[in-house]
Amino acid sequence: MTVKFYVQAATPDKEVLQALFDNLDLLQQHQDLILSHPKYYNISIQGSGVFALYIPTFSLCLGELLLLWQHTPWKQEDAYFYCITGSPLSGSNTSRYWSKEQGFANKYTPTFGKQLRSAIFVRRTGSPIYDEHKPTPVSVPKLQASDMTIFELIEELKQI
Repeated sequence: MTVKFYVQAATPDKEVLQALFDNLDLLQQHQDLILSHPKYYNISIQGSGVFALYIPTFSLCLGELLLLWQHTPWKQEDAYFYCITGSPLSGSNTSRYWSKEQGFANKYTPTFGKQLRSAIFVRRTGSPIYDEHKPTPVSVPKLQASDMTIFELIEELKQI
């Protein structure tokens, strides 16, 4: 008999994710502003995050996603990963991403372990860069989400 364990990812808010990717160029254009203001940085992106066995699951906010896409395997060619689900021990995973060509899709990613570590480090330190030779802490601090929505931020950025 085989027993399989898995972690269920958070239910994505399709409208929020669509707004995020429809306005990705605008958000990246104002990335410095977003990263420097907690009310923008901490905007909740429902359905994004890390949902792995053996560690606490956590959602990612807008600022964390922007940092991860800039510096880590969370962005691979045209694919912007926003949700990873799997096991850090076996490497088995199914990750959600968006690309201009395919839209929203799922796939296995061989960089799951690196994605997992960079997400933990961006949450713990504000930087996705980690030392591969040091153990990755498994505790993940809670983040106070902003009251602002992605829709409000987009409207504000369009006025700048």
